Amino acid sequence: MAAHKATLKDISKAMNVSMTTVHRALYDKEGVSDQMREEIKKVADEMGYRTNYVAASLKRKTVKFAIVIPEPTNENRYYYLCLWQGIRKFLDEVSEFNIETLEFSYILSPSSNGSKLKEVYEKYGDEIDGLLTVGVNHNQSKYFIEKFYDKNIPVVLIGADILKDKRLCCVKTYDHMAGSLAAELLTSFTDVRGNKKILLTGDMEMVDQYYNAEGFEDYIQNNAPHVQVVRVSDLKDAEVYSTLKEVLLREKDIYAIYSCSARNTIQMCKVVTDLNMHESLKLVGNDSFTESIELLRQNVLSAIIHKRPNRQAYIAMKTLFDYVVKGEYPPSSTILINSLITMKSNLDIVD
Repeated sequence: MAAHKATLKDISKAMNVSMTTVHRALYDKEGVSDQMREEIKKVADEMGYRTNYVAASLKRKTVKFAIVIPEPTNENRYYYLCLWQGIRKFLDEVSEFNIETLEFSYILSPSSNGSKLKEVYEKYGDEIDGLLTVGVNHNQSKYFIEKFYDKNIPVVLIGADILKDKRLCCVKTYDHMAGSLAAELLTSFTDVRGNKKILLTGDMEMVDQYYNAEGFEDYIQNNAPHVQVVRVSDLKDAEVYSTLKEVLLREKDIYAIYSCSARNTIQMCKVVTDLNMHESLKLVGNDSFTESIELLRQNVLSAIIHKRPNRQAYIAMKTLFDYVVKGEYPPSSTILINSLITMKSNLDIVD
C-alpha cells in the first residue's frame, strides 16, 4: 500500500475498531491484546501513519482550549445545544491526548459574548493555547478577539465571520445559499398564482441570519418577482408569537412563512397551529433538532433548511486542535459547510 498521510481515524475505519483502541495500540498502553496491538501497528505502518505530532503532544505540557459558547437552555437549546454536541463529539475522539478544555457558557444577549471573552482574557489569557467561540458583531467581542490575536492565541469562529485578518479560521454555512434554497422550495415547487406574499422572520441583527434573509429575498426578486416578501424581524423573544399572529390575521394573501432562525421556527409553528392555519400555509424552518423534526413529522413544517450546526462545531474544534497540536493550517480561512434540505423522506440521514 502506498504511503500517505493517514490519521487515527483512517486506521480505526480500516480495522473496524475505535480510535481509542488504535491510540492505545500505537503507544503501548494497556487495554489492547498483544495480537491486536501488532495488527494495528502493521496496518498503521502500511498506511504511512506517522506518530510525530501525537508523540510531541503527549510529551509537551497539557494543551488548554477555551470554549466560549452560549448555554443551551430555553430557546437557546435549539441551535447552541447542537454546537456543544459537535464540540464534545470531537473532544471525545481525542480524549486520550493531553487536552484540557475550559468551558464558558453564558446567557445570550448582545453584549454577553464580549463580556465572557473579557473574563477569559483577563483570567486565562496567559494559559490557553487556543480559543473557540461564535462570531458576534459587537465591539467588545471584536476588541477581545484582537487581544487574543496580539497574544498569538489562535481563534476559531463558528457561524458568523468577523475580523478576518485576526482569527485563524471561521467555520460556517453558506448563509446566502441557505436562504436561496428556502426561497426556491417555496416558489419553484409550489403553485403560486397571482400576487402572493411570503412572511420572512428572524433576527437580522445576527450576521448569519442577515445574509440568510438576503439570499432568500434575492432569489425571490430574481426568480419570482410577483411574490412579495413581508419581513417580521429583530423581535424580542416575547414579541415573536404576538407579532406573527397579528401579521397573519392582517395580511390575507400570505401563503408561506420562512424562518431564518431555529427559535423563530418554533414560534412560527406554534402560531400557525394555534390559528389552525397549518394545512393552508407552507412553512420552512431552520436547523434540525428534536422539536423541529417532530413538527416535520406532524406535517406542520414542509421542510427544514438544516445548516448542520453539529458539523460546523465539530470541524471548528478539529481545526483548532489540528493547528495547535499538529501544526496544520486550515485548508481555507473560511470553511463552508453545505446546508441540507431536510424533509420527512430523508430524516434518517440528518447529521
